[in-house]
Amino acid sequence: MSLVLGTIDLKKRFKLPGQKPVEVLKGVNFSVRSGEKVAIIGRSGAGKSTLLHILGGLLKPTSGTVTRPSNFGFVFQSFHLMPELTVLENALLPTMAGTGRGGSSSAKRARELLSRVGLDARRDHLPGELSGGERQRV
Repeated sequence: MSLVLGTIDLKKRFKLPGQKPVEVLKGVNFSVRSGEKVAIIGRSGAGKSTLLHILGGLLKPTSGTVTRPSNFGFVFQSFHLMPELTVLENALLPTMAGTGRGGSSSAKRARELLSRVGLDARRDHLPGELSGGERQRV
């Protein structure tokens, strides 16, 4: 089975002004192969969310290596939608990262994916007009 997601000696340290640095991740080695199902569990403050944010490219590690395909995504427990953007515009946001534009092929793909998750008729709605389950699917 091929490697889908992995880390080598992943470390993350947070430093707040006037405080000692807090090392949240200390040399994490982690791998997920195609077809595997994984649960990340641990006590509060153990670094689960930090690990997921790094794996998803939302946070940079202090050191170490992350391996993931460029078209990899996560469904987070809590969703973060831009309230002033439509469902379609929110779905396009990741395609604009780094380039500032999504393009017509991205918009077409976003419409297809929204249709697959049952949100085709809601794509011009704002997040506040959606149910919790609908927001989760965006």
